[in-house]
Amino acid sequence: SSGALDVTLIANDPAQAAHDSDPGFGDVILQGPIDTFGGNFNSAGVNFDNSGGPVLADQVTMNHTGSVLIGDLVSAGTLNITAGGGVQITGVGTLAGSGTINGNVVNSGTLSPGNLAGLVDIVGNYTQGGAGLLPIEIGGLLPGTEHDQINATGTTTLDGALTLQGTEMLPSFGDSPITILTASAVGGTFASVPPLNNGVDQGHIGRGQFFEGINYNPTSVVGDIFQAAAGDTNGNRQIDNFDIVLILNANSFGAGFGPWDWTQGDFDGDGDVDNFDIVEILNTNLFGTGPYALPAVDPGQPGDGVVDLIVHPDGTAQLDTNGLTLDSFILESLTNSFTGAALLPPTFFQINNTGEASVSFISLTGLWDLGQLFDPLSDLPPNLEDLNIFYTDADGGTTLLEGNCIGCVPEPSSLVLAILALLGLVACHRRRRA
Repeated sequence: SSGALDVTLIANDPAQAAHDSDPGFGDVILQGPIDTFGGNFNSAGVNFDNSGGPVLADQVTMNHTGSVLIGDLVSAGTLNITAGGGVQITGVGTLAGSGTINGNVVNSGTLSPGNLAGLVDIVGNYTQGGAGLLPIEIGGLLPGTEHDQINATGTTTLDGALTLQGTEMLPSFGDSPITILTASAVGGTFASVPPLNNGVDQGHIGRGQFFEGINYNPTSVVGDIFQAAAGDTNGNRQIDNFDIVLILNANSFGAGFGPWDWTQGDFDGDGDVDNFDIVEILNTNLFGTGPYALPAVDPGQPGDGVVDLIVHPDGTAQLDTNGLTLDSFILESLTNSFTGAALLPPTFFQINNTGEASVSFISLTGLWDLGQLFDPLSDLPPNLEDLNIFYTDADGGTTLLEGNCIGCVPEPSSLVLAILALLGLVACHRRRRA
């Protein structure tokens, strides 16, 4: 390359893992693995290509005026890469570590920030192709030290897959926005993200964290993460008999160490499900108390679904318009969001504030009592949703408001009875197996 020396590293020899960074070097091509065994990897020249062999090092420093083609390059410490022609991660390649990349990055493989939590600063643009993967680990709220993050000074174009893994419980249960990526401008969306939390059997990403959505903002991408309290196995924001049943069905209690996770009762993260996990439930003081850590609902406009039905464990309910003023409305239906079945006829409802047994009202706003909606001892499933209201504005136009039902569950039995039932059923099951 214009009289410069091309360097080809073939053997797995730590002596070859570092070469003179004289700018007279041309291309650096690796045709075999380089493992510095705890040392550093330094590279300089025009182009770099390690698609022929992985690089494993504590520190990686690269200064290339041309392009950098990454097969597998893993830094246990810091990355410091300068690539005048940009960095391209191949379809089978992985670039892992924390640090700074000076140059545009095209990810057709895997860009993995840090070793556990890490931060990658890209001085340039970030493009993730359809085959690209961005794995993000979340063990806290601080970017770089407790959760992964990508920061680009330029624009981002997103595609491919985003995976999330909860590595530790977040500091407090409830909703936590986690900023996954920042840029001067965000374009595109991930084609694949984890399943959303449905409060039944999906959305858990590890250590009681549940994925509830992703927000693509003009300059950032933010994941909505719900940290459940110990005992809330399915992430439905309440701890009740349904959670005990899930633990029983998993056959995890007292079964020793295994591949148990939060959804099977391992709340302390030690790999088994035992009395210490029951203590974790007791310490929350939330069993049988109804919904906890409810999501904040922002005031909105007619038609955006911000009207909420709040059902309490005793069977009473309230309607919250969240700041909307409804000139008149008709409560159309209350359905189970998982089965689509209607639960109650509209005529069942009565507004206690007015004492009228009618479902048509004038100028309703604020928080209204609806009275007794169901028998608290009835066997209603959790997470009932889809409150449909026809809203009539001042001009006579009609709009359908789709609200949310918060905490629509029957009153659970006491924690003591539930734990006794759990222990008794486990003992019975073991006797049958014996």
